[in-house]
Amino acid sequence: MELLGVVRIRGVAGTPWKIQLALSELRLHRTFNATFVGSTPAVKGLLKVVEPYVTWGELDEEVFRQMVSKSLARQLSKEELEKVLTNIREGKVEGDASGLVKLPVRLHPPSGGFKGKISRPYKARGEFGYRGKAINELLIRMM
Repeated sequence: MELLGVVRIRGVAGTPWKIQLALSELRLHRTFNATFVGSTPAVKGLLKVVEPYVTWGELDEEVFRQMVSKSLARQLSKEELEKVLTNIREGKVEGDASGLVKLPVRLHPPSGGFKGKISRPYKARGEFGYRGKAINELLIRMM
């Protein structure tokens, strides 16, 4: 299963209740919160609903490791970290890994700012919506 990184980029003012509900199912309650989810049809449907409020794409291995290590509740040994990573990658762990990983990951605004408008889709030189592998560059700028 492919992992998707999802980042909330817009706030709550004027958000319809359906979109607020979908964002809470993704555990994205605040701006600049990020999470990783499996690429399933249910998740893709949620992402279509909340598209104007989030940006997402496929996570690289190195960025995934940095996100997990940033969200760890305590420091782990290499063996424990590899076990947590494989469990999350295989979809065995939903949410938190028995209290080890805290989701969502709280990030900073991107260094250098957003390159486009957050009210315009990524394909139209904006920021929201599906961005593929370019999500890794954004996450690195936000960590």
